[in-house]
Amino acid sequence: MERATGETDVNCWEEADAPEALQRYRTLVNSVDDGIYQLDREGRFVAVNDTIVEMTGYAREELLGEPASLLLDEDDVERIGREIRRRLSSDEPDAEAIEFAAHTADGDEIDCELQLSLLVDGEASEAPREGGETADGGFQGTVGVVRDITDRNRTEQRLKEREQQLRRERDLTDRLLETSPVGIQVLDDEGEVTRMNGRIKEFLDAYDDSYSPSDREVYDENGDQVPIEEHPFSRTLETGEPVYDEILQIELPGGDRRWLSVNAAPIVDENGGIDRVVTTGEDVTDLKERERELRVHRDTLEAELEEVYGRVTDAFYALDDQWRFTYVNERAAELLGVTEEELLGADLWKTFPESTTADEVRESLRAAMEDQEATTFEVFSELLGFWIEARIYPSETGLSVYFNDITERKERERELELFRTLLDHSNDSVFVIDPDTGAFLDSNDTACRSLGYSRAELLQLSVPDIDTELPTREAWQSFVADLRTEGETTFEGTHRRKDGTTFPVEIDISHVELDREYVLAISRDVTERRERKRAMEERKRELRTLIELLPVAVFVADDDGRILEWNEAAEAVWGGEVAESEAIAEYDRYDGWWADTGEPVDPDEWALARAVRGEEVPDPDEIEIEGFDGERRTVLNHGMPIRDEDGEVSRAVVTLVDISERKEYQRQLEKTNERLERFAYAASHDLQEPLRMVSSYLQMIEHRYSDDLDEEGREFLEFAVDGAERMREMIDGLLEYSRVQTQANPFEPVELDDVLTDVREDLQVKIEEYDAAIVAEDLPRIEGDPSQIRQVLQNLLDNAIEYSGEGPPRIRVTAERDGAECVVAVRDNGIGIDPDEADRIFDVFERLHSRDEHSGTGIGLALCERVVERHGGEIWVESEPGDGTTFSFTLPVATDRDT
Repeated sequence: MERATGETDVNCWEEADAPEALQRYRTLVNSVDDGIYQLDREGRFVAVNDTIVEMTGYAREELLGEPASLLLDEDDVERIGREIRRRLSSDEPDAEAIEFAAHTADGDEIDCELQLSLLVDGEASEAPREGGETADGGFQGTVGVVRDITDRNRTEQRLKEREQQLRRERDLTDRLLETSPVGIQVLDDEGEVTRMNGRIKEFLDAYDDSYSPSDREVYDENGDQVPIEEHPFSRTLETGEPVYDEILQIELPGGDRRWLSVNAAPIVDENGGIDRVVTTGEDVTDLKERERELRVHRDTLEAELEEVYGRVTDAFYALDDQWRFTYVNERAAELLGVTEEELLGADLWKTFPESTTADEVRESLRAAMEDQEATTFEVFSELLGFWIEARIYPSETGLSVYFNDITERKERERELELFRTLLDHSNDSVFVIDPDTGAFLDSNDTACRSLGYSRAELLQLSVPDIDTELPTREAWQSFVADLRTEGETTFEGTHRRKDGTTFPVEIDISHVELDREYVLAISRDVTERRERKRAMEERKRELRTLIELLPVAVFVADDDGRILEWNEAAEAVWGGEVAESEAIAEYDRYDGWWADTGEPVDPDEWALARAVRGEEVPDPDEIEIEGFDGERRTVLNHGMPIRDEDGEVSRAVVTLVDISERKEYQRQLEKTNERLERFAYAASHDLQEPLRMVSSYLQMIEHRYSDDLDEEGREFLEFAVDGAERMREMIDGLLEYSRVQTQANPFEPVELDDVLTDVREDLQVKIEEYDAAIVAEDLPRIEGDPSQIRQVLQNLLDNAIEYSGEGPPRIRVTAERDGAECVVAVRDNGIGIDPDEADRIFDVFERLHSRDEHSGTGIGLALCERVVERHGGEIWVESEPGDGTTFSFTLPVATDRDT
């Protein structure tokens, strides 16, 4: 191959040797998005680029040497062959692209576009034959650039289909406008008519293209003229809101008027502005005339019915077929609680919407209207507040409804039914007994179930058959003789079931005289009650024993605060006795003071009073009390309410733990610690002076005689100076450690966010040096010593930066509320700590790394622990080597009382 038709004479590969030029050419061909191939004069693949391989799914080896017909239909092969012959014969290399479908290795088809170039060597003497064969001549083959146009063809097809759809919709719209029975008019944003269908032209008698809405006078339903700016289309243009079902009268050129129901709706442009307004008009002239005739007819009927309805004594009202009241007599108005004038013409369902929720009323009325059959129903009216009996009589024009108040009758029926139901569903057995014979005259279902008899069987028996306390008829008659005198009595006995087993009962029995004498007995099985009583007594004994065995003082009060029980420990705490109190107000007999403030404890502040009110006191109150023996003691006061099955407080329990000895021991320990701290401070302070002297003389030696010393001597001197400096730092650290208690500030509310801001400013130079990032959540307000809290955060953040490892430090500070405390955590991404060393790092002067690796005295974490412990908290560490470290510590949260 020497050149391609249309190729320039410039060789872009002249500066490269042949292999390099070939490599460049291949790289270029394989980097383009289009497929490129070369066929020999026989139509076989000589070369293909990577895109051809990807498009067809064939490997390059599968294509090379194969005819192009492997990928093409026969028709496409013939068509491309004709194009090649045409170009050879006409010398027209620049031709339009050829579109064809290529077959892939998977059997799919790809729509392709081919740009074909011929490879010739001189002039062809004969056009190639079909299939790519040529006579002897200069034709060497072809080079093609193939592009996948599947997506483009699909897009073009969708556009054609969309255009066809729009054309059909436009034609359909035109047909709908012209065939619509409703008049349609379109106006532009200036209120000028742009289109009218034939129906609206007919309604308006406006066939001139120059028609304007102002050409016709318009009136509302009351006959008042409507100005042009109040026309529906004008209001829609003004407000952008549609107008629906507006009834208007249009005055035609001949003087007649036509009634129209008009709607108007806006059409907005892409910017949301009103582009056009579409109005519709429906001719309702016949309807309005029919309404007028009906009004006349109704007035006539009302006059005729008024006289008939006035003679009806029952409550009565009439409804038309639109559920409107057409007549209401005085009795109906009285029962309905609405005047006749308010009901006439009103809609039943709108006037009494509650009726729509009464299924029986609604269904009965609708059934009578639809089926044209009379019906009757009884129902309780929530609206009226009484039972009604209604009779409904339909007619072609509506319904006639007669109703009466039957509440008294229903009440009697209900009472009888309720009494029978209550008897049968009562948990107690009920017996009606003949006072002379003891025979059972009646009983409820419970009596039958409890004794194991059917009702018929039980009514064949008498009292001696089931009651072991009255085993004979004589015993029964003697009992009834006493009952007639007393009227009623209650006693406990034993009943015998049908199977012979017995059970304990409690019986309420009365003598009753109605039309004759009766004895009414109500018995209840008390087996469970007796078991509960025994179990309760047992639990009370166990509870009493437990209370007495507890080493702490225990008080139990009822829901009024009356102290019910206490143990011997309670008497010991209060000096040998307890002041019985009937109410919370009487707790003033107990003298106590808050341990932290010294303020007296009010009666309603005691844990027992708070527990009676339903408050739990899990965190004990520390109170100093004065017992009845005159001694003062310090106690911890807990309290908890006890609730019944309804969640109401029925009892309150409190405990008092005498911690007087513990407090005394704590005071002694604090004195010892204070002495030790003063000693450490004095020792550290006294060491400062000789150390300064040693450091000064060493520095003088270094300045005056360093030149006289050999290298080893200068090294020794450097070690001595460095040791003195480290000693100074350790003494300073020890001084600071000893001052945690001795020179501390009183606690106050502290905003941790503000403290963290100050610490960041102090560490700003180090943060920038290490490229550290510190992220913090919203931190709470705590109760503490501001300077000491600041020292803790500064030590932890300084360590997190110092021990960050190779990467830049990434530190996160968080806080989580846990009751009266918050847990503050400082997390880093540093080198981590061996878990076995986690406890040792809080010891004074303990270091995990040499001074060559990291500077420091080894006292910073010990200082943090001491500060946190002073605040009543604890500090701990969680870490793994190489996986970062999290230091967590607890601090008390500031309360409202602290502010």
